Amino acid sequence: MENCDRYLCKFYVDFHFRGIGYPACSQESKRSPFEEIDRCDYYLLPLAPLAATTQPQALLQRVVARVNQLEPGQRAEISAYTQILAGLKYKKDLIKNLFREGMMRESVIYQEILAEGEQRGEQRGEQRGELRGRQEGERSLILRQLTRRVGELPQPALERIEALSLEQLENLGEALLDFQAIADLETWFSILE
Repeated sequence: MENCDRYLCKFYVDFHFRGIGYPACSQESKRSPFEEIDRCDYYLLPLAPLAATTQPQALLQRVVARVNQLEPGQRAEISAYTQILAGLKYKKDLIKNLFREGMMRESVIYQEILAEGEQRGEQRGEQRGELRGRQEGERSLILRQLTRRVGELPQPALERIEALSLEQLENLGEALLDFQAIADLETWFSILE
């Protein structure tokens, strides 16, 4: 991980200084990563938590303080990106404690991910509801037809019918057309097993 930190720190410094016209960082530079955070353009803040440092929590606190100084529109996005990248290096609890949870929720990226999850959940719920509704409707119809065909059903038979899947209920619906007595239902159950 230390080599990775050095690479990311070098990328951060190179991009920050060489990418936008500042003089290249050299050994002569006396600025600490903390001073760089205060000076860097806001769009580089998400990379800052990945920099190598002997004081990681202090570095992250400095980044959070800088993010909190941004305008609300910028703050939400930069906060979201920073939290995502900080998650590669820091524990979730530390990130949640330092960043206000509400900032992440303001992010359009977060909101899009959340909406996608909600949509998937709704679709799954609708599918399950439709299946359950079909199963209940099929069960209700079969119980009425069986009662009419063979008379009042005993409780054990009712319980077994309640446990049938939709496919089994459909098969019973076809088979009951040939039933003459409750014994035919018992025979059908024995074949099912």
